[in-house]
Amino acid sequence: ITSSETLFEQAYLLDKKNYVPCLYLSYINEYKYNNNKNLEDIKQAYIWAKKAYKINKTDKFTVKQKLDIEKIYKIKN
Repeated sequence: ITSSETLFEQAYLLDKKNYVPCLYLSYINEYKYNNNKNLEDIKQAYIWAKKAYKINKTDKFTVKQKLDIEKIYKIKN
């Protein structure tokens, strides 16, 4: 996971207008949470999903669904 996470973070830093790296980072952190139940991982997943949504609000199917992380995992901001 760490190398994938690093690559997507670098991709995001190279092009902050591209929502795809944010989306993948959200998926990676959600996967980590499902394996270790570390609340910080799911919070990170939500943060990345929010960034993806800010960049591309028109992708209602993938990005908007990722924002459901907050409801699914009952995150308190």
